[in-house]
Amino acid sequence: MSNRPLQTKERKIKLILANHDTLVAAGLRSFLQNLPEIELLREIPLGSKTLASVASTKPDVLFIYLSMSGYEEVEIAARIAKKLPHLAVIVLSMNTSVEYILQTLHAGIKGILSQRSSYEELESAIKAVLEGEVYLTPALPKIVLKACQDYLSNRRRPLVPLTFRQKTILQAIAEGKNTKEIAGRLKVSSKTVEFHRARLMARLGIRDVAGLVRYALRTGLVQL
Repeated sequence: MSNRPLQTKERKIKLILANHDTLVAAGLRSFLQNLPEIELLREIPLGSKTLASVASTKPDVLFIYLSMSGYEEVEIAARIAKKLPHLAVIVLSMNTSVEYILQTLHAGIKGILSQRSSYEELESAIKAVLEGEVYLTPALPKIVLKACQDYLSNRRRPLVPLTFRQKTILQAIAEGKNTKEIAGRLKVSSKTVEFHRARLMARLGIRDVAGLVRYALRTGLVQL
């Protein structure tokens, strides 16, 4: 653990806020500007140019707002964390599904807050990540916290608990089977397959078939 202080009389913590939601940004900006130990350097959009903007400004902390739009934002955060390993990256994630949060951790993010976190909790997250710790908001669902703790303990991504039927359908989807073929294999109706697929996507926080395939490959349910 680093002995780096949060604040000294000579230097404040330099922070960049990255997001694309003006309403969320307004609230975060107001709170951050009232923290005496924080210097809000700038606000930037989250996108392809974020890495270059952060690298040129050299903040201590990057605070990112992750919407529900998918995994592209996590991939951007992952590139930043990889290219700037000494940067403390904290995210406010609207998606708190197990798979999404695990992917966020796997991307190298050190602090995770949710929409149920208080503004004041951001201070705790900043303190933790600057001391070299990983901060997980207690507001995450219990199943998510447990999966994250397991991951941090052994660096293995655990499977989200799925029913036998869900695993069977996920495996078939990853193998390239369409709804009709899966229904024929399981001897159920196409509507039943569609129902279980929708439940599966909701359970994993995944929004498309390509995401299901990636998840099945990552967790070893199918092999290339």
